[in-house]
Amino acid sequence: MKILKELWYGNITPNERDVKPDIRLHKLGALIVRHEETLMSLLSEQAKEIYEKLRDCHSELHGINECEAFCIGFRLGARITYEAMEGKEAQREIAVLQKKAAEMERRKSELSAIFKRLYEDSVPGRIPDEQ
Repeated sequence: MKILKELWYGNITPNERDVKPDIRLHKLGALIVRHEETLMSLLSEQAKEIYEKLRDCHSELHGINECEAFCIGFRLGARITYEAMEGKEAQREIAVLQKKAAEMERRKSELSAIFKRLYEDSVPGRIPDEQ
């Protein structure tokens, strides 16, 4: 339950990432910047405005896709956890039922002994029928 409280109080940011340095990401980022600078130098002011709008739309779409991917991953993780716990829960439930069955069997034996004594006492007349 601690992790839920940490999430609630904002101490955990689900979309925060601990990205490890990766030479491929660094090279790709540098390549994108270089191509974008080249493209911007070739565009007219009107084309630059259109490109900026296109880039903003792409950025928004990327954010939406990341959010969806996060939700899908979270649901998958929850299902995996549920299935893992379901087996443990079933084992606990079986253990509880076995314990109850043993208690009921013990009580059945006690009641059988009581009924047997009552019958044995009533047959010779030691216990009157009224009791």
